[in-house]
Amino acid sequence: MSLSLTFIGLVYYTAILSTTYISAWNKEDSNNYSNAIEGLNIKGIHPTAPTLLAFWERDCRECEDNIRYFSKLPSSVRAYGVYLKEENITFPQLQKEWFTLKPGTSQLLYDDTELLQTSFRVRGGPVVYLILPKEKALYSYFGKIEDNHEKLREIINSAN
Repeated sequence: MSLSLTFIGLVYYTAILSTTYISAWNKEDSNNYSNAIEGLNIKGIHPTAPTLLAFWERDCRECEDNIRYFSKLPSSVRAYGVYLKEENITFPQLQKEWFTLKPGTSQLLYDDTELLQTSFRVRGGPVVYLILPKEKALYSYFGKIEDNHEKLREIINSAN
């Protein structure tokens, strides 16, 4: 009896603390799309093409893998890495770290006011959002993009 309870506890503990995420590209409702666009507009970003935002943190392997994946995106997609606020890093230090990830032609956004985190309802990484402005659609994904890149490509291709 105690062995089976130990096994169940171990499985539960592993599932809760695992860094492997099970996710799918989820289409968000129109309110979430409006909030997201409003936050981006305040930051001076006005999506006119498919736009991918990867929220990331330092020392998050999946977050960094998502940023590295930017170089594999079709040229029609604009990509941004949104850095989640951390007290003990300066923007120049962050930029240096950003470029070591080889993010292709993407841009780094430092969300120091947490405006984008609030607009997109992000509490931590790795979270990715795909904005399709022509369709006024917003998709979210929690985890490592490469694990679900075919679905991402299907969604992007359906918008073109």
